[in-house]
Amino acid sequence: MRKFVNRLPHSWTLIAAKTPPIAANNYDWFGSMNVLTFLRDIGKHFSVNQMINKEAVKQRLNRDDQGISFTEFSYNLLQGYDFACLNKLHGVALQIGGSDQWGNITSGIDLTRRLHQNQVFGLTVSADHQS
Repeated sequence: MRKFVNRLPHSWTLIAAKTPPIAANNYDWFGSMNVLTFLRDIGKHFSVNQMINKEAVKQRLNRDDQGISFTEFSYNLLQGYDFACLNKLHGVALQIGGSDQWGNITSGIDLTRRLHQNQVFGLTVSADHQS
């Protein structure tokens, strides 16, 4: 985290000083939810066609030796719901992640708008682990 924060422009570090990061456990919103409730209440907001067209899913579908597991495919829904809950419970309006997380971030943005009618944003940074 420190390495990432050091790469932020000075104006962002000033913002971070006024609104420090929080640590949240998604068990707080998933713990009492069973899979049927999740699929009924949250899954209905996701289009399989749109999910298949996300770049990360396309890449995995085209792997000859493995394809994509249901776990990998459905992770998008879980991370999207995390963002929607963080927005509702803590007012989080910006999700920052590696560029490889763009599809998951946009799913969270779309879901948050549908569930809470809030405008939220996503920002990706290079997933290059050498810098």
